[in-house]
Amino acid sequence: MTRALRMTPPSHPPGAARVCPPGGGPRASRNRPGTLDVPGPAGLGSGGREGMRMRHGHCLCGAVGFEWDGPPNWVGHCHCESCRRATGSPLTSFVGVPDSTWRWTGTAPARFASSPGVERLFCPTCGAPIAYRAERFPGETHFHLALVDDPAGLTPTAHFHWKERVRWLAHAEDGLARE
Repeated sequence: MTRALRMTPPSHPPGAARVCPPGGGPRASRNRPGTLDVPGPAGLGSGGREGMRMRHGHCLCGAVGFEWDGPPNWVGHCHCESCRRATGSPLTSFVGVPDSTWRWTGTAPARFASSPGVERLFCPTCGAPIAYRAERFPGETHFHLALVDDPAGLTPTAHFHWKERVRWLAHAEDGLARE
């Protein structure tokens, strides 16, 4: 089966809040307070589909974990001011994962509404940023790539919000799209 990869976010309308590449996510559980309900595919982790690979990741203290089965939608570096402030770093690398393919393992993350329709998820124990989601990009959650246990094969293919990058960080000519 061939999948189209969406690697570029839509343009921002004038005056709109800056947001990272596409996002969306699970919702608070009505049955289990303090947890999230995340739909998963039948046979998650069964290994029955060719080309699929179970990926795992977790925060600094290990309390919040996540896993997904299958290929991501995209992998890229975000240079927007919001992501820089949320992480305290000059850029953030994300992997966009379809909501139907992942689930939380361990403690559910805490949430911060950083702007209307945007949530940033983080560990309530160690404070490590975990993921980003936005109503404007439904059906996908963006996990911080540096949290993935074995990121082999998850190579960024683009720089997002390149015009917002910090000028003091020298970037090698990496050949990636700069949007």
